[in-house]
Amino acid sequence: MKKYLWLLSVVTILGCDNRFIDPFSGASSGKSQSTDLDEHFILSIGETAIFENEGVNVRFESVPTESRCPDGALCFWEGEAIVKLQIAKSGMGSTTIELNTTQPRMAKFFSYTVELLELSPHPVLDQQLDASAYRASLIIKKANDQ
Repeated sequence: MKKYLWLLSVVTILGCDNRFIDPFSGASSGKSQSTDLDEHFILSIGETAIFENEGVNVRFESVPTESRCPDGALCFWEGEAIVKLQIAKSGMGSTTIELNTTQPRMAKFFSYTVELLELSPHPVLDQQLDASAYRASLIIKKANDQ
């Protein structure tokens, strides 16, 4: 009986800690900012946007692909960059999505649409681009608002 009471106590305590409910609530290791639906927002890698009224968080994870034609170069194709985001909805779980600077620029997550508006800076010929310089300009809308 004592084992069951102990186990029940541990489960109750862990259940009260938001880190176990939402893997990256506002207490993530990176910076966070509050924003609202239908508002343009900008994230750096590791930064999280918190939509408090919706219970949604969006974190800019990385740029796994960067093949855009650098400024100062002559290219036959514009190239593309891919932005990797992790999105969570309180009580519903999380997922990772990738948005492209060409297509697809949008992805659906539950009843929301996430759109990549811009990724900056643009590569420059003969210059190494540091990942910490990336800024993803995004917007999230209710899926039926389009």
